[in-house]
Amino acid sequence: MIGLENIKNDIETLSSMIKDGISSDLTLYTNIKQEKINDKDIILLEIYNAPNKPYYLSDKGLK
Repeated sequence: MIGLENIKNDIETLSSMIKDGISSDLTLYTNIKQEKINDKDIILLEIYNAPNKPYYLSDKGLK
């Protein structure tokens, strides 16, 4: 396992990617947190079952 060097920045980037890149808004149904495993910082991303389906990449459109 490699781990992340700038985890706070990586969490912000991931959060922005979810908010800006996925339609309908999925941010209320995600949980992003930092965890340390074997002295390495990692990101844990949980995505909960959400209403308002389907969800899709904003730049690809609904197909």
